[in-house]
Amino acid sequence: MVELGYYNIVDKFHSKMSTTLSETLFTINGKDYSHRELNMIYDFFTQLQWDVIDSALDCYAQENGSKHNIEEECHQVRDVMYEVLRAAY
Repeated sequence: MVELGYYNIVDKFHSKMSTTLSETLFTINGKDYSHRELNMIYDFFTQLQWDVIDSALDCYAQENGSKHNIEEECHQVRDVMYEVLRAAY
């Protein structure tokens, strides 16, 4: 019979916590995401769908460029999208 005392349980808890805490985090839009979370976000769309989103940003910016900061906002969206794509897998 193996007896688990208080210290053994605490040691197991801390070893799991340190594994979680040492995981690399990526900050996007001021929020931290794990590599696993970014992979999940990336998998929301196929590569073709990501390309369509990218092209749609260009079309939207061209059609609405004269409106208040549309080009800059599209640029910011594209930057976030590229951060997700670069950090995934």
